Amino acid sequence: MDSGAALQDEERQRVFYDRIREWIVSMLMVVLLYLVSYWIVARYKKSRHREECYSGDEDALVYRISTWLCSFALCVSVGSVLLLPLSILTNEVLLLQPHSHYLRWINTSLIRGLWNQVFLGCNLSLFLLLPFAYFFVESEGMAGWRKGLVSRVCETVILLGLLAAMALVLTWLFSALLLSLLADYEVSSRWLSPLPLLYTLVSMLGVLLMALCTPVGISRLFSLLGHLITKPKLRGVVQDELVSVRMEEAALQRRLKLGCGGQQSLADLLEKVKEKRLELERHVRSSQWERRVAYPLAFLLLLASTCLALLMVACNLLSLCLGLGADPPSLEALGQASVSYLGPLGALLQVTIIVYVVCAGVVGLYSTPPLSHLLPTPGDTSMTKLIGNCILLLLLSSALPLLTKTLGLTRFNLFGWFGQLTWLGNAWVVFVYNAIFFSLTLLILCKHLTSAVLHEAAALLRPRLPAFRPRLFPFLRRAHKPLSHDKSLHMD
Repeated sequence: MDSGAALQDEERQRVFYDRIREWIVSMLMVVLLYLVSYWIVARYKKSRHREECYSGDEDALVYRISTWLCSFALCVSVGSVLLLPLSILTNEVLLLQPHSHYLRWINTSLIRGLWNQVFLGCNLSLFLLLPFAYFFVESEGMAGWRKGLVSRVCETVILLGLLAAMALVLTWLFSALLLSLLADYEVSSRWLSPLPLLYTLVSMLGVLLMALCTPVGISRLFSLLGHLITKPKLRGVVQDELVSVRMEEAALQRRLKLGCGGQQSLADLLEKVKEKRLELERHVRSSQWERRVAYPLAFLLLLASTCLALLMVACNLLSLCLGLGADPPSLEALGQASVSYLGPLGALLQVTIIVYVVCAGVVGLYSTPPLSHLLPTPGDTSMTKLIGNCILLLLLSSALPLLTKTLGLTRFNLFGWFGQLTWLGNAWVVFVYNAIFFSLTLLILCKHLTSAVLHEAAALLRPRLPAFRPRLFPFLRRAHKPLSHDKSLHMD
């Protein structure tokens, strides 16, 4: 009896200390990520004195509260992005050092608890905190009430309640329609109830947004590489181009001073010429190491990451076509098996691909025409635009574990409540999503890589086929044009 009671006491103490340890680790991570997120939001936020709606201490408090809420939402987004690579690397470290005393505090319960907390933070920020922040900033107070913070809070709560009621009613109608349409199929009514269905629709929206933005971002990354690292060019050609651009810039500046022609068009052309001059001067100042070593290595790394990601998606498509199922063999416990058949090297490749997909998704988000105007500017971003950016980043980050599971980028499955969505087990949905992602990526990459060849061919064929050009070669109209064809620019 005494030995049994002692064992029960030891088990209770172990569970208690494990739970305390999980909460301490969670709090430390939240505090660290929140400080980083607050610094990012404060760096991009427009000064309160430059806000159009800022009128006093009351608005200062409103903007401060909204800044706190945006920082928390961004903290959850960053945590969701970092947790998956860290979980994969932690699993491999535990496999390499299974008996290490310093790693005993890392276990399956801790990782699942962190994922569940990220899940709760995503839902809390997406459905409550960020809508509250938006309505709070836009509120003016209840009509007939005394102006003050209490009036604005009441107005915000009422608007938020009406929005929640409308969303629940629409979701309930949609779920009832689905139940009537799928009455002959074995569908769990638990996932067709309003609240789970609402999050299912939001998660599918995030995954679809990631599928549309990531292929665009993959092609855009190759263009951004040339802006971040100087491309190798012949130095003599660059010097000649720089001299020509400087002469053209001087001519444009003289024409602007004399007031010749359209001032606005000349000013726009002058800005383009200045940008090209700065780019050429940056190329001249760059080192040989940057042009001949850094750029080729970065380009090869980017190309290898793209090919590897497409290869993994193609293998997942092939396995689905062969009927191997939508769910690959998953890792259900930490430190028992590697997430890759190649061991630690394969896990490192998976982490690289996941980071690459995240970067491509964010770049593609701000390169897509409907969303490109939301790109934040340091020190000049309004609070409403910050809230919109936080919502989009939260959608993308919460879709990351679902995206990696759907595309078959990893076998890691300790996602907590993220992995309990029933549509992830539907083979047809997973197959269609993989096919769309693979096709869009290939199409955009082919268009990006062949556009330069088409433009050069257009420039060569333009003078040779004057009669048949409009009918046979409509793409010739989009050939590159020089910066200016105005001969009067060089007359001075």
